[in-house]
Amino acid sequence: MLFRFILIFFAMLSIYGCTAGNTKNGGRIAGGVGEISVLSEAKTAALVTISESKIIQVKQISENLHSQEGISFSLSKMGENGMMLSVQNSLNVIVKYDIEMIDYKGKRHYTSSCPLMPGSGVFESWGHNIPELKISNFRILKKSEPMACQ
Repeated sequence: MLFRFILIFFAMLSIYGCTAGNTKNGGRIAGGVGEISVLSEAKTAALVTISESKIIQVKQISENLHSQEGISFSLSKMGENGMMLSVQNSLNVIVKYDIEMIDYKGKRHYTSSCPLMPGSGVFESWGHNIPELKISNFRILKKSEPMACQ
């Protein structure tokens, strides 16, 4: 029974991902670095440099990391009015970042994001179209820190 519950939980998580909506900057934590842009229907990647257990540089590169250490991003449409951000982490650390949606007038809207586990992926989804995302404030989370989508 426990196995079924765990299996269903992870299946739901993989299908729906982190779907929390806008917050009022409540989840932002200072101390990270870098900013990249992810356009609708595009793939991109961030090459991440780590030193002394801290992210010290984030560089936006083409979609293929070619076995380099970093994070891949893909923003795609889901039906008529919906978007999904797919993220893959090739690093061996837990990464957290901030996401801002850029609307059609260029205005930024902060939204929640989920921690990205080592060697794993996460999905973020929204029920409306998004022309661009700005992903910034990349930082390493310690296992003792909250693993919440915020």
